[in-house]
Amino acid sequence: MRLKITRDGFTPFRMMGKGHSIWHVVLMTYNLPPWDCMKQPYLMLSLLIPGPSSPKSSIDIYLEPLIDELKELWEKGFETYDASSKQFF
Repeated sequence: MRLKITRDGFTPFRMMGKGHSIWHVVLMTYNLPPWDCMKQPYLMLSLLIPGPSSPKSSIDIYLEPLIDELKELWEKGFETYDASSKQFF
């Protein structure tokens, strides 16, 4: 499975210059056809980082739990359900 992590920030409620921002981190699955990988059903919002300003170089503190969980899923895996075949795999 190929994933891309992307982040971006914005000021909530269009309050420019109010000294508050929200940064979101989104996971995108790249195993899908190009026309599907950027569509909403396949995007996973993994973090929302609120604060008075952008996290800049301290963003790794916020990403560490996400990276740890992705490593655990890669190493141990997990059981999931296939609705079409009605079986776990």
